[in-house]
Amino acid sequence: MAAPTKENCKNCFYSPIILQEATINKLSSSDNKIRYKAYRNIASQYIKKQEVKEYFFNKMPKCVCCGSDKNLQIDHIVDAYTCAKELIDYRCMNCEKNLRVLCEHCNVGITPGKNQDIGLFKCMERW
Repeated sequence: MAAPTKENCKNCFYSPIILQEATINKLSSSDNKIRYKAYRNIASQYIKKQEVKEYFFNKMPKCVCCGSDKNLQIDHIVDAYTCAKELIDYRCMNCEKNLRVLCEHCNVGITPGKNQDIGLFKCMERW
């Protein structure tokens, strides 16, 4: 996947989420495990939103890896662990450019933390 440009990052689909104060505090923790849990919870909360599912399943009605239209899931290209470790803004983690549709079979085959292209986020300066 090519890195997005500044222009299309500013215009990408993003559905705001409301964070509790405890989660906001965890995002700035110096402890990577605490920060990771906050990122993971935000990522999970985001991709479960109905409007997010509708947007992505309409835009990508098949798995981008194998073409299946069964058991589709929304996947973060750069995962929550890597975003937490690299201190990438949680809104960028949930940006349209970092999400794709995979079938359950392809999504299960992904190893978290491997081959993460954090260069994807270098141009996301809108936050």
